[in-house]
Amino acid sequence: MSDYDRRITLQDERLVESDKRHNSAAQRLAEAEHRLRNCEAHAREQENREIQLEHRLMAALEEMGGMVKRREMEADGRFLWCVVLGVGAVVMSAWKLFVG
Repeated sequence: MSDYDRRITLQDERLVESDKRHNSAAQRLAEAEHRLRNCEAHAREQENREIQLEHRLMAALEEMGGMVKRREMEADGRFLWCVVLGVGAVVMSAWKLFVG
């Protein structure tokens, strides 16, 4: 084998190794891009879940607020009835005491 043939063979081997490294780097880059897309998709899904939970929480809080107000109004109504009945009892007692 001549010196020229050895140099050509050596250059061919170097090119083959360079191609292998390039292909390996390209494959690692493609895998990294794929993982990045998966992470981005997962982050979007997680954000959507958090938004849905926030909406459900706000709706539950609004519903609880409405229930509290309704109970407060019911309690106010019961108190008013107690006052009316108490005043009525006092008036009837006074009536019986003075009238008869």
